[in-house]
Amino acid sequence: MAAISGGGAVVRQGHLRKLKTMKKKYFVLRAETADCSARLEYYESEKKFRSGAAPRRVLPLKSCYNIMRRLDLKQKHVIALFTKEEQLCIVAENEQDLHTWLTAILKLHRSDDASDELLHPIQHVWQVNVQKKGLGASKNIQGLYNLCLTDKTLTLVKIKSHNNIISDLGIPERVEYSLKNIRRCGDSECFFYMEVGRQTATGAGELWMHSDDSNIAQSMHSTIYHAMRNCAKETENEKDHIILGKSSLLDGTNPLPARRQTYSDGRGRAGLYNGKSVFDSNTLVLGVKLV
Repeated sequence: MAAISGGGAVVRQGHLRKLKTMKKKYFVLRAETADCSARLEYYESEKKFRSGAAPRRVLPLKSCYNIMRRLDLKQKHVIALFTKEEQLCIVAENEQDLHTWLTAILKLHRSDDASDELLHPIQHVWQVNVQKKGLGASKNIQGLYNLCLTDKTLTLVKIKSHNNIISDLGIPERVEYSLKNIRRCGDSECFFYMEVGRQTATGAGELWMHSDDSNIAQSMHSTIYHAMRNCAKETENEKDHIILGKSSLLDGTNPLPARRQTYSDGRGRAGLYNGKSVFDSNTLVLGVKLV
């Protein structure tokens, strides 16, 4: 049963480590009250918590746009909580602890029942530095972003700096692309790049993003490319099951066949590319015009 404290119901408590320092802290997960939203706190020690000391950090769960298990090269049991300012990563001792903590946090985080997020949860998040070239330069999309992948979309969410205000710089806080409108993607050394079509918020062009490691860039490429393929397959399956309306059946007309989309994984392009995009709006791949 959840314990009750002055700050609300304590749903779960115990020692976890912060990934950044690997120092052990005492974490407390509190449920929502009439005065406070659900939140995650941590203290220097259990003794500090028991004595009624103020927590070292309070993270309201509603400030997190995503909470997920993070795949880390060194630690196996990592939970990542993403806000627009940062990501807090905590390390559990084992698989069971990770599952218990993550389940409890997600249950409180999703209590508002944001239907779109539940239907299409973020599956992967990478921190990237969008380069000032291509769309990065023409649309002023640059600097540190979290690149968030769902089964339908790929979204850049700006990481806010405490030293400046994004709106004053004219840098967009959020740029969302449908996977269906990404023409191709690839990687080169520590860079991940993608080309998007005309039917996007930014228009056609390329985006280049720098990651911390070439292995991360390769993982981004592989993961996003497969998500694009899966999305394309689902779209084709939906089109195959379209039922004609009564008017179409009666007047003998049929809807125009849907245009197929094709994707390239970008492996054929080596090194950084500073010239004109390999594909333009009139390029045909396998005889199909890209959009």
